[in-house]
Parts: sequence; structure tokens; C-alpha cells
Amino acid sequence: MLMLVSKNPFTGVINAQFDDLADIEIQRRLEKAQMAFENWKNTDFEYRNNLLSKLSEKLIENKSSLANIITDEIGQPIKASLSEIEKCAKTALYYEGKIEDFLRPDSVKTESNESMVVYEPLGVILGIVPWNFPFWMAFRFIIPTISAGNVVVIKHASNVPISAIKIEELMLEAGFPEGVVQTLLIGSNKVEQVIKNQIIKAISFSGSAEAGSIVASAAAREIKKSVLELGGSDPFIVFPDANLDTCSASLVEGRMRNSGQACNSPKRVFVHKQIEKAFVQLVAEKLSNIKMGDPKDPNTEVGPIATEKGLEILERQVSESISMGAKLIVGGKRANLQGLFFEPTILTNVQPNMPVFDQEIFGPVIAITTFEDIEQLITLSNQSEYGLGASIWTKDIEVAKLLIPKIEAGNVFINQLVRSDPRLPYGGIKKSGYGRELGSYGIKEFTNVKTIVVNYSK
Repeated sequence: MLMLVSKNPFTGVINAQFDDLADIEIQRRLEKAQMAFENWKNTDFEYRNNLLSKLSEKLIENKSSLANIITDEIGQPIKASLSEIEKCAKTALYYEGKIEDFLRPDSVKTESNESMVVYEPLGVILGIVPWNFPFWMAFRFIIPTISAGNVVVIKHASNVPISAIKIEELMLEAGFPEGVVQTLLIGSNKVEQVIKNQIIKAISFSGSAEAGSIVASAAAREIKKSVLELGGSDPFIVFPDANLDTCSASLVEGRMRNSGQACNSPKRVFVHKQIEKAFVQLVAEKLSNIKMGDPKDPNTEVGPIATEKGLEILERQVSESISMGAKLIVGGKRANLQGLFFEPTILTNVQPNMPVFDQEIFGPVIAITTFEDIEQLITLSNQSEYGLGASIWTKDIEVAKLLIPKIEAGNVFINQLVRSDPRLPYGGIKKSGYGRELGSYGIKEFTNVKTIVVNYSK
């Protein structure tokens, strides 16, 4: 039987460990979900709104204890963990009161007396959730999906079982009926059998492109819809006229977020050649003031890498890139600290085919490439298997707007870091996935878009 282990990446102490669920218990939970769906799909919008309001209250009420769970399980600095819980609460409040508008039938003018499109829930949806933002990544799927009348079962990452259990407990404490949200404590070896189960109607997956391909293939074999939010290697584009002080500060903030372990963190930095020296100097200065250490310290900005395996991959990616010609400015190795730390790092002269250019980098590494003209910039920006987000920094908004349609990405932000926002659809293209979460688009992803045509009898 597989053991799910929660281990503190700062102290090395095991927080807790759990056996994965036996097959009979998995089936029992899926059947419970199906029974819950039969009632939940018929609840009115006011009832759902009230529960979302209570969920937001519970999240804020328990903010400190929930944030500590995150920090103990993945090493995210406590200040960021508190913000993560606040974002979950704001998302619940955003959907409260908007469900009816988002799901309102669309009337379409045709030759018939009545023609409309309605949005009906599909049933039990499986959510496969990553570890890097254990509450946010779960709730950004849960909240719109259950708001639409579906119920969900969550297969969380194996290294955050305490977060997974607490999410289900929170839903019950907020008053949601039993079975509307359940956690499946299972390893990846049991995911395919859950996907095959006829109770499951669709799948949402967030994680690596490699794992996403496996999940999507399993879903396709069962002819079940999947939504994938996968990796990213987001371009961060700096033009000569950009406010370099603001821009460099934003880069450091975004790249160090969750110790560099965020899908939409700016990972490939493209700087115009004429400002490279000045920009790198500013970034290095700001990076030198970053506090790295105990993630429970409210002043800490960079915590440990979540797992030993993740740290080993990061070391290899950086060392191989340096051997291929990348220039190390600062950092580049494990930090001499207790825990799984990697020094905040700047690499310049980064080129295609280097690991830090071609691969998703999950750690506090800033990889800088120069460009000389727009055409070269577009080629470099799109020279990635990913297409999650991009940020463009310039005072010339018209130039930025002309560039937007040429950048292959699901999200483009001008003079701002790429972030998910409950008011806007979020997702990517290419190997960053397909489908959208959040906004009015996210709530409709797991609905049956049903066409209705009525002709009055004569």
C-alpha cells in the first residue's frame, strides 16, 4: 500500500503520513458523490450563494492555521501562504451573487418560436491538483465547478495530504452537504482507474505537461472532457523605454514568488541589448536584498524548494546551462542553510537549447536573453513548447498592443506581472494546456451546453 507523506522541506520533519485509500473506499466515495449530485444539482442559486459566503468567512476565520499548513507542507513563506488563503476567500465572494448571471440561458433568434442555449451541470468531476499552491489550485477549480451544480472529488498531490484533508473539512464546516467536495487520498498509480469509473464525467488537471498528457490520454479513451492547466515558461519582455526600476522590482517579485515554484512566474527574460547591463545590475541589487530562510519568519521572501527531487532537477538545469555558455552572475547552487534551499540566481547569455530556456524552471532562477529587434523578439518569445502567459514592459502602449497578437500565450499583461484573477479566464495554449478556469468561462467548462428549440403547435 502506498504511503502519502507530508514532509517539511525546511526542518526535514515528517508532518504526517497516510495510507492511500483502498479500492473499495474509493468506490464508496464516488458513489457518495453521485448521490450528492442528485440533490446538489437541484439547489437554487441563493442557497449556493449563501454557502459560498460562509466558505469565504471560514477561510478568513482560519487564515492563520491554514497558512501554517501550507508553509509546513511546501515551505512557502508564511506571508505568501496568508495571501493564498485570502485569494481563495475573495474568489468565493466573487462567484457569490454571479452564478445566476453566468449560467443564464442565452436566447438565440431563429425561425422557430423559441431557441435558446442552457448550461446544465455534468455530474461528478475529478480534480487533480498540484502541490505548489495547495489551497488556491484546489479552490480555483472547486468554486466555479460546484457553483455550476456539479460535485467534485479531489486527488491532491501526494506531498500535501494535510492540505487535501483540510479542504474537505472546510467545505463541511461552511455547511456544504456531504459528498459535494471530497478528497481522495491516492497516489498517481490509481488515477487512471478513477478516470475510468463511469461515475466520473470529466477531469480537471493542473500540473506538468508530461503528467497532463497521461491524464488527457486516459480521459480521451473514456471519451470524457478534460481541462488542462500545465506548465509555463513565460516570457518577460523589457523594452528600452520601460521603467527599469519598477520593471526589475516586479521581475524579482514574480520570479521569487513561492521560491520560483509558480507556473505563471516569468521564467524567460528578454531584455533589449542596449539596456541589458543596467537592467541586470538593478535586478542583482534587488536580489541581494531578498531575505531567504525560515519560511515561518514573516520577513522571509524565499523559502526552500518543496522536495529533494525538485532541488536536484533545478541543480542539473542550472549547471548544464552554465556548461553550455550561460553566464552566472549570482547564485547558482544550493544555499548553505538548513533545508532544501537554492540560492537566488541570475544567468545571462541564455540561449535556446539550454535547459533554463527550453524547460520549465521551478526555482528562484532568473534567465536573461537579449534581443535587438521586434522580429527576433517574437521568434525567441514563441520558441517554447509552452504558452501560458507573457508580460510586456514599455511606455509605448501602442507597440505593446501590436505585439500582443503575435505572442503565443493564453494571457498577456502589459506593465504588470501575469496573475490569475477570478474575474478573468485563465489558461494556456500549446503544452500549457487547454480549456479555461475562473471567470464566466470557467464556470461553464463543466456544463452541458444544451440547445433547445421550441415550435408552438398549430
